[in-house]
Amino acid sequence: MRRGAIASSVVVLLAVALSVALAAGQTRAARTTLDIYVVDVEGGNATLFVPPSGESVLIDTGNGGAAGARDPERIMAAVKDAGLSRIDHLITTHWHGDHFGGTAELASRIPIRHYIDHGPTIEPQPASTAFLETVYPSLLAKATHTVAKPGDTIPVAGLDWRIVTSGGAVIKTPLPGGGVPNPSCRAFVPQAADLSENAMSVGSVVTFGKFRVAYLGDVTWNKEFELMCPSNPIGTVDLFVVSHHGQAISNAEVLVHALRSRVAILNNGTRKGGQPDAMKMLYSAPGLEELWQMHFSLLSGQEYTPPGLFIANTVDDQAPTMPIAAMSQPAPGTGASPPPAHNGPAYWIKVSAQLDGSFTVTNARNRFSKTYGAAKPSQVAQTPAANAPKWKSTTPINDRPNPYRRDANWAQLPPGLKWGAVIGAEPGPDGNIYVVHRCFENSCAGRKEPPILKFDPSGKLLKSWGVASFVFPHGLHVDAQGNVWVTDAQATDGKGHQAFKYDANGALLMTIGTAGVEGDGAQKRLSQPTDIVTAPNGDIFITEGHTIGGAVGRVSKWSKGGAFITAWGKPGPGRGEFNVPHTIALDSRGRLFVGDRANNRIQIFDQSGTYLDEWTQFGRPSGITIMKDDTIYVADSESWGPDEPGWKKGIRVGSARDGSVTRFIEDIESTTEDHSGAEGVGVDRDGNVYGSVVRRMMLEKHILRR
Repeated sequence: MRRGAIASSVVVLLAVALSVALAAGQTRAARTTLDIYVVDVEGGNATLFVPPSGESVLIDTGNGGAAGARDPERIMAAVKDAGLSRIDHLITTHWHGDHFGGTAELASRIPIRHYIDHGPTIEPQPASTAFLETVYPSLLAKATHTVAKPGDTIPVAGLDWRIVTSGGAVIKTPLPGGGVPNPSCRAFVPQAADLSENAMSVGSVVTFGKFRVAYLGDVTWNKEFELMCPSNPIGTVDLFVVSHHGQAISNAEVLVHALRSRVAILNNGTRKGGQPDAMKMLYSAPGLEELWQMHFSLLSGQEYTPPGLFIANTVDDQAPTMPIAAMSQPAPGTGASPPPAHNGPAYWIKVSAQLDGSFTVTNARNRFSKTYGAAKPSQVAQTPAANAPKWKSTTPINDRPNPYRRDANWAQLPPGLKWGAVIGAEPGPDGNIYVVHRCFENSCAGRKEPPILKFDPSGKLLKSWGVASFVFPHGLHVDAQGNVWVTDAQATDGKGHQAFKYDANGALLMTIGTAGVEGDGAQKRLSQPTDIVTAPNGDIFITEGHTIGGAVGRVSKWSKGGAFITAWGKPGPGRGEFNVPHTIALDSRGRLFVGDRANNRIQIFDQSGTYLDEWTQFGRPSGITIMKDDTIYVADSESWGPDEPGWKKGIRVGSARDGSVTRFIEDIESTTEDHSGAEGVGVDRDGNVYGSVVRRMMLEKHILRR
């Protein structure tokens, strides 16, 4: 061949190669959808996500062991269809063999760059132990490794990938679109505690434009409650990959119904998952348009299974008819025959989602596809943070019965002593009533009147103390041992910003805070301490911040000896934020109820500061008392005016267990715009209620009619 011909041939070959490369690049660039392959791994799990960027995420690798290369081969078929040359991220939800079993074989066939899991197994088994000790370390040595934690973001180009569960923990801060109260939580009935790997599953919520998918692995029933209650932190989704193969030990109403998914895909086995209780939960879910399923399950029967058009796989020895009735799950070790085998050709269910939220689901077996349009505004989750505060949408509760008779002259003050602003009245275990007032009008600064008064049940004054110790006494708590705790929320002349503990006769036992020195919210000092409560183990909780929009709003925790432990909260309207945390109480479960007064709500926390719930049905809370039977009394002294229009001032009575409001002691000036009603509230052993009124400077006893 002449040199010119050779050169011409080279040019042609280069041109062809270039055109092929350009075509491949154009194919990759032309991808506009998020493609999700739900792969059949016979009752295990493997799901591949490929966004337009081409960066891939695989969740789980199916079975290993006796299944050999079957499941990795099926995954590789999806990988080939997606045009991938590597797996960028592999999430192993948990260490059960049907979720990690194919990892080693798959890694021998395609590079895996990044491994993600929840950490060591809590349920050692021979297969998982051998893998984690001898195989996994060698794989991690060639890649990067992340132990996922709730709230983590997995960096995937084109996707917002959030971890919502991992290692038995759940997210505490709502995702965009989350935070709405979950009505299913009230009727939740727990199952037996799950101590297996299932509850440790790494769960994800993935967003592509306006399309959202929830994928929670094998997270079980009680953990679903922990995630989704009292408020739904996820919001609504378009696609729900059904948890735990559609088994009834997962898929609680608190999850399935709250997600309001438009489509659900169930990756089950021929005799694994799809039990009637789980199927009924799915079919009754609000907003569900279709259920797609990997296999016909004998545990569903025709009674509960979707139409065959939506089922991706048959079995190797396909019977001419399918049983109508659902089969009961064989008990372990009963010698039951094996489930119908499926080792032949396998088909995936593929989802192709658009940025506008529309998506198409395709059954690879019969090529049937269905497209679901972009979600309507009514189907999209509403974020409370993007709207008005919750209290603005809460209907005022002013109509509950009042079975009490008011007595404003119960307390017998000695000659020469008049009420200042009364801030608190609580009974002690001895049956006596302890009252705190602000000496003269609204302050004790420079006054000689005693702020702390002890009355017997008939109203006779037994003892008084605290002269010249306080500036602005505010919070009162009488503990189970009869000790009397009082806070001082202002400072002058080297006094104030402290909490005092007295015995029942007025002997000073402890002081918390530095006299006259205000903390800044970051110090182990108190800043405008408004109230105080003690736990059965002696831990002390103090609410701080009495200025609307002030620099400090927190709950501080102290040991029974007065040593600072921790604090949480900051000024603001969000979860765990405060605007005048005015009062605090404990229920029988040890939960802390904080009256976040200027935010018109009660916030509920555990004793470590973990946010649990928000209640707005008790009005604008100034004082809270909770009895041993969890009857809750909430004093609202500031509603009706611009602070909370439509709510009458008074004391609302209800249940700290379910949040119901059953009684309302309406204030005698319930519809004045002035702050008028009781700020403090206490209840004696006979059920009589004591309202401590600041502006009118009086103590009111509300006697329960028998």
